[in-house]
Amino acid sequence: MTTTSGDTLTRAQDFPLCASSLCTCKLAFLKCTLTSVIGRYGIYVNRLGEENANHLLYNWQYFDERNRLCHNMIMEHFEVHKEKLEDLLIDLDKHGSKVFSDIPEHERIDALTLDDFAIIDEMSGLNGFLDNFLMSREIPETVKDRIRARMVRYSGDKPKEIALNEMRIKLFGDQR
Repeated sequence: MTTTSGDTLTRAQDFPLCASSLCTCKLAFLKCTLTSVIGRYGIYVNRLGEENANHLLYNWQYFDERNRLCHNMIMEHFEVHKEKLEDLLIDLDKHGSKVFSDIPEHERIDALTLDDFAIIDEMSGLNGFLDNFLMSREIPETVKDRIRARMVRYSGDKPKEIALNEMRIKLFGDQR
């Protein structure tokens, strides 16, 4: 930059700026520098802060309503059991021990085998998670072997898909 006399402006006193505008320029320069350095992380920090604020706001707005809703559902469930018990006691007073004649003496419960536990681990995704974890981490082989020793793999007579389906029916029933 040159003046009318041809001298070059190199000193701060040659610039006709006041102190506040110099501070503003310095702050703008600092902001640009920080933005360029932190720019790639700023999106993630902003997103995390926004998610946290949204969770806090949601909790603040709806906690009491959700708490009342859960309490009402629990009390409703309790009342259903209480009414069934009251009906059973009334029937017991009217008919005596005949009320219990329809109940089977012993319900057959199959014992859980090691293959059942292996199927449960497959259904829950535990084995898949551990396989991916062991493959993606740099862990010593001795530690990997200790983890693998505690994993239960299915080795039954039936194909795995059939055993999975039978376990789903056993756990959740066959009613859709």
